[in-house]
Amino acid sequence: MTNSILDNVSLPAQKEIEAALRGQRELATFLSTKLETQVISIQDANDETHQIELPTSALTLLMKALGELAVGNAVQVVPVHAELTTQEAANILNVSRPHMVKLLEEGKALS
Repeated sequence: MTNSILDNVSLPAQKEIEAALRGQRELATFLSTKLETQVISIQDANDETHQIELPTSALTLLMKALGELAVGNAVQVVPVHAELTTQEAANILNVSRPHMVKLLEEGKALS
């Protein structure tokens, strides 16, 4: 059996909310959407700094995720072409599985 796309989703703790808010603000200050890639620095457990080049689109997504965490929401990234069970789709939309099936049958969930 494969892992559900919604496994291990939990609301952020208060310290995570505060760190997300600070991180989102700082990332927004330095993010340049004019560049294809950008270099960020990260410190490991030994306080050694490492440079990492990332696509700007990934940093923009990170900034949006931090924004959601900052207001106390859980965040999960789902690939655009992911195949979901009707239960997983219902969970994402916060509706019942029967309602999700009804939306699919009516063609409303596809638009």
